[in-house]
Amino acid sequence: MKKSYKIVVVINENARGGSTRDFLHENLYKLIEAFQKESGYQIAMLFSRSREHLAKSIVSLQNQGYNVFVTYGGDGTINDTIQELNEGTFLIPISAGNANDFAARLNIRNTDDVQVAFQDVLAMLEDLISGRLNIIGLDIGEIQFSDASGNLRRKRFANNLGLGVTAQTVKQVEGQVKKNYVLSGLQAILAAKALKMHYLTTFSDEESQIDCLGVEALLCRKVGNYAFMAPFKRENNEALQLFVINNMSWWFRLMFVVAVKFGTWATKFGMGSYFHDKRGKDKQNQYSMTLEGLSSLTLRLEELTPLHVDGNMVPEFEELIQKKFTIRILPKFIRTIAPC
Repeated sequence: MKKSYKIVVVINENARGGSTRDFLHENLYKLIEAFQKESGYQIAMLFSRSREHLAKSIVSLQNQGYNVFVTYGGDGTINDTIQELNEGTFLIPISAGNANDFAARLNIRNTDDVQVAFQDVLAMLEDLISGRLNIIGLDIGEIQFSDASGNLRRKRFANNLGLGVTAQTVKQVEGQVKKNYVLSGLQAILAAKALKMHYLTTFSDEESQIDCLGVEALLCRKVGNYAFMAPFKRENNEALQLFVINNMSWWFRLMFVVAVKFGTWATKFGMGSYFHDKRGKDKQNQYSMTLEGLSSLTLRLEELTPLHVDGNMVPEFEELIQKKFTIRILPKFIRTIAPC
């Protein structure tokens, strides 16, 4: 008995600077047709025109029973897709972005040959249908905050969330085809001002405060295929690791852009701090900021602060000073293929 899968391919035709449009509108249909004849499964295709269009289309497709979403694009396209996905939905990426962090976590090949990339994923779909693939649940993160109108908003993330200097780095390259995160990061950190962030710890109801340049909440170990911010992160363990970028002199800021590539270097020189599981520490500001064992983590800011999720800016977050917002884990929220 065949399993009940309804498959849709979400396509960002601007991925790779639009260089693959001819393939997407011509040769891709031949691959899809051959798959459909061989497998007996139909594949719908959704060309994304905007975030709003994609969100409405995903809701509509799920109402029609579609439960397997293949994305052609980068981490930003994946982030747009997961915003409206129902729990238990399948998500399989095709690497076509700058960093492709999500696909890298699943060991999906990153190739410049778009036809080979689609052939790889179609083969995965055949294995999924036939039951030859191992399936895993994958953690998703979520931030909840208020916009300027007082409405409660939420944004999910599959890889990472950033406040402060890392969000400013993303803002500076937004809309660029070839994103130079290293240069943008250097410019952002040299210009960054310290922000005060308050949070409730794992072991105390009293607020703790840290002065920092920015914070990354991480579901993956490496960001942008460069910044090794979470070397102690265990994959898919229902916990976030937070990396705090400390306030520092301009000389150390220059060094940080290099040091962050090598994991623990930044912390050894005092440029960053890991907050994962520091049980037993005496000082309040050294308590854990992990979400392990918590349903959510409550935070507060004192000034307007930029936010990104998976490399997508969230302008609504910066509309007002966020006096209270939460970050939480949605454990094993989506299903995908096991890394091999």
